[in-house]
This record gives sequence, C-alpha cells and structure tokens, in this order.
Amino acid sequence: MLRTVRSPAPLPGALVALALLAYAATRVAPTSLVAAPAIPLASAPAPATDTGHRLADAVRLQAARVSGEARASAEAVLHANARHVDAIASTGEARVAARLAAEFGARPAALRAERARLHLSWGELAIAHTLAANAHPALPVAALAQARGAGCDWSALAAALALDLGGCVNAVREEARVATGLTPPDGRIARIASDSWTAAALPPEQPINATP
Repeated sequence: MLRTVRSPAPLPGALVALALLAYAATRVAPTSLVAAPAIPLASAPAPATDTGHRLADAVRLQAARVSGEARASAEAVLHANARHVDAIASTGEARVAARLAAEFGARPAALRAERARLHLSWGELAIAHTLAANAHPALPVAALAQARGAGCDWSALAAALALDLGGCVNAVREEARVATGLTPPDGRIARIASDSWTAAALPPEQPINATP
C-alpha cells in the first residue's frame, strides 16, 4: 500500500534556538564574554561537521516560511551595514571595539578575543550579538557563529528564530550606528519583535546614517 510521505514541519523559533544552543555546546567550550581570554585565530573552531550541516538544513527549512525575496532584501541591508562597520573598523578598530563593548556590556579586549575566536568581522559580530540577544531563549553568539559557518545567512537565522525581518534590519542598523560612532552606546541592544513581515526591507543602498 502506498503511503504519503510528508515533509517535516518547521520547528518553532524556540526549538531552533535550543537546537543552535545544543550544537554550539558541542563545538566550543563555554566562555564568559567578559572573561574570555585572547585566543589566536589558529585555534578557532573547525569547519562545520555533518551535524552542523544538518542543523543548517533545519534552519533553512524553518526560514522557508518567509519568502525568499523578503530574506534576500533583508540580507542585502544586513550585509551593507556590516560592510560599513568593517570599513570604519579598518581605520579605527580600537574605537569600534570600545563602542560595541560599551553597548554589549563587555571589555574591549574580551570582545576582540571573541571576534578572533569566532572568525567574524566587526560588522558580523554586531549582527550576531543583536540576533543572539533577541532569540527566545537567548543564545550565545557562538551558536549563531557556528550556524553561520555551516552556511546559513543572517536573514535565514533571523527568520528561523521567529524574529521579524523588518525589525531585524532596523535593529542592526541601530547597532551599526553605535559601532561607527553616529549614536552613543547606551548598553541596551536594539529589540526585535517576533516575526510578521509586513513591509519590504529598506534597499541596501540606504545609508545607516539616514534619519530614522
């Protein structure tokens, strides 16, 4: 007798968060951001394993409930903001580290060590902290960095965590303004509502210093 094979249902955002947390725990030792020691780039986590790729597939499955056009639009803006932060950091890394450290409640040296350990650029680190702080339950940045290393883009991770992509774009833009010195840090990471994509993301060419 023929049986109907159904595709697995997408995981709720909370379960994706827990899966990311469990995966990260198998890839990197738990560390405190404030107390993280400086670790050379050579000791960064190895490329994602089969488990990491299976997790990436689960993230993509959950993210698929948001249209590819919406995710691509959001990804373009996120990438543009990350590149701008990286450009500023290329000529003033210490200032960017100090601003983000004040925003994230960490020491600049610890934040530099975290960035090196996870192989993220300064712009990517700002995105990762913003998403991690808004996940339910909250995630360590390492979890998102590992999923990113397994091939997930930032918009897919946000969608999989049931975060509103429009809110994600706005929150990352706010943190990019902090990183580049356009807005003073206040120690509070911008909040992102649960998902309900109702408008197109701002185009990637919109500058982060535009008036909100």
